[in-house]
Amino acid sequence: MVISLIAPLAKTLGISQETAAFLIGFLSILNGFGRILAGWLSDASGRRVAMLAFFSVTALMCTIMAFTNIAGTTVGYAPALMTFGASYGSNFALFPAATADYFGTKNLGDIYAGVFTAWGLAGFVGPRFIKARLLKSIPKELMAQGTPKEEANLVAYKTAFKVAIGLGLLAVVIAFLTRAPKED
Repeated sequence: MVISLIAPLAKTLGISQETAAFLIGFLSILNGFGRILAGWLSDASGRRVAMLAFFSVTALMCTIMAFTNIAGTTVGYAPALMTFGASYGSNFALFPAATADYFGTKNLGDIYAGVFTAWGLAGFVGPRFIKARLLKSIPKELMAQGTPKEEANLVAYKTAFKVAIGLGLLAVVIAFLTRAPKED
């Protein structure tokens, strides 16, 4: 959901399209770095610890984006995007390995296909839901009350990040409560 907000939020913040495109490209580099970092952390301390770390970082960044104006400049927006990129990339290293740990490698292809399909479906439906429910309705209501358009849009984006905080914290709780499978 966060990735789908990058360009429109940058526009709302007054960041040029060229700068936003550059930042999205750089986010992709950090996405790859996040995979390497997650693999290393996962091997060093376990899948659960790695997931807790990356899910917590994502929830923390969403909190910062929702409750501060750190992203109001390119200098603040860039590190936030880089952190999101690395955290998102971590999932590509952690999820297949965790799936293999919990369900074994015999049926890994079938089981991970389901995991990846669910992830893709959430990535398709989530941003559309947020756009329909928050990014259109909140600004419309606020502008009807006399709030300037850019300020109304920023309130909507901050609300979207609040939803992402909840989802990030849910991921932290699930990762915390999930125990490694017992060896036979």
